Amino acid sequence: MDQQWSWKDLTVIVPVTASSFAFAYVVGYFYAFDISWFAFFSLPEHLIFALRALPIAIGASVGFLIALRFSTLERRWKWLQGGLNWLVVGWIGVLAAAAVLAFAGNHPSLSLSFLLIAAGSYIYNDISGPRSPFASVLFWAITLMVLCLMVGFVSGSSWRFHAYFPLDRPMVLAFAKAGSGANSNQGRVIFAGSAWILFYDYEAKKMRLVRPENIDEISECGYLDCAGK
Repeated sequence: MDQQWSWKDLTVIVPVTASSFAFAYVVGYFYAFDISWFAFFSLPEHLIFALRALPIAIGASVGFLIALRFSTLERRWKWLQGGLNWLVVGWIGVLAAAAVLAFAGNHPSLSLSFLLIAAGSYIYNDISGPRSPFASVLFWAITLMVLCLMVGFVSGSSWRFHAYFPLDRPMVLAFAKAGSGANSNQGRVIFAGSAWILFYDYEAKKMRLVRPENIDEISECGYLDCAGK
């Protein structure tokens, strides 16, 4: 490890970045539906849900350490600079495409954020000579955080293609109280909190916020069991 970054420094940096990676996954997950649903759940509930992103956060943290090591070797071995330059150029292209998709999805602020990160990546790539450790940490932390957000978005978007996966196992919500809608609804539980359950109804083709006290039972329905319903 480079002398400018001791293990003591990394024991502080890595847990913070890992938490940020996990939370970025959650934000991206909600962007797949509508970020407005995010406000219906408390911060502790989001933090608990972030445990779902623990494998992603661990993988991103390992990638973060590898990237820091790569930056250290780059200052010693100049031939690595060419590979990093192509990597950054490709990343700028991904950010530009994400900005277009975000704008088309009526998320102009997110689109602007992608463009600003792309501009920062270009500036980072254009730095001549050795890059400072701070610049490397900032670049790789932001890059991996955005990647986690994109992974969360893809994960959250998977429900849109449930019809193409014959082994998909939807859930059935059975309502016991009058005035709460149909007797049972087949779909996907997107997020569960103490006050609300966010549920996508396959039949109605819409998102619903349901009070937990209005639900008598939540069960998982296998493909063969659901096929005839």
